[in-house]
Amino acid sequence: MKNNAFTLIELLIVIAIAVIITGALVPLFSTTKQDAKMAKFLSLVETLRDASMRYYFDTDEYAAEETGIRRLSSDPGIDGWNGPYISSPLASEDNPFGGTLYVRSGSWAFDLDGDGINDHGSVSNWATLLEVHPLSNQDAIAKKIDDAIDKGLGGSGWGDKGKVEYSEEIVYIFLFGK
Repeated sequence: MKNNAFTLIELLIVIAIAVIITGALVPLFSTTKQDAKMAKFLSLVETLRDASMRYYFDTDEYAAEETGIRRLSSDPGIDGWNGPYISSPLASEDNPFGGTLYVRSGSWAFDLDGDGINDHGSVSNWATLLEVHPLSNQDAIAKKIDDAIDKGLGGSGWGDKGKVEYSEEIVYIFLFGK
């Protein structure tokens, strides 16, 4: 009589192969999830940049969208407003990295070309990505955002050059300005 059952050795080999394959695929899925978050965030930045520009051209003022100030998503009573410029007010859920996302206006200096000289010290729009609960890989996230937007402007001072500037738990992203 012939035995058709698997031996213990055969089962252990199959389990070992499954563990090896799983171990190889887990980092791949983790990277894919991070890439999806980055793509969502970059798309949101482009949407906010476009909305800020349209708001400015309509009203001749810089926009803001944060708690208590809704100029992109609802009519603030300003002459020329032709919005809404974004479909709904910004919320924490819009930020794929967690924390809060604001659009602010005012005086902020950005060294857009990375030459060490601030190109924008006048009024402008910028997005603020604020990590309420800092992540262990927060620096890596800020660097990825910088690499995607500043496209290699980096160098040793990547956190204070270009359209992305990084300070502690906050990433500032230049949207629009004179």
